[in-house]
Amino acid sequence: MSQEQFAQHIGVTNMATVSRWESSERTPQAVHMSRIIELEEELGIKAAVITTSTIGMKRIREVRASCAAVISLYEGGMTEEAIMLLERLIKRMKEN
Repeated sequence: MSQEQFAQHIGVTNMATVSRWESSERTPQAVHMSRIIELEEELGIKAAVITTSTIGMKRIREVRASCAAVISLYEGGMTEEAIMLLERLIKRMKEN
């Protein structure tokens, strides 16, 4: 996949942005990291641009998994448990 194709898939219009990620000058914003993770999952690959941001990537995956758990609890009729889990998630996010 070319840098241009990669940028289009994740919604970046400035090619210099991707170049800065690749050279570790900058790291992707959360919205872009989320899209990169989705692209990785869709294609079954690891995007090299993420390697400098593994902590951020891990955090996004944790948040996504927690959100999925909250939704699952809520849809299963466990509203109080969903709220408690969401509150813990928000507290952890504030601490970091």
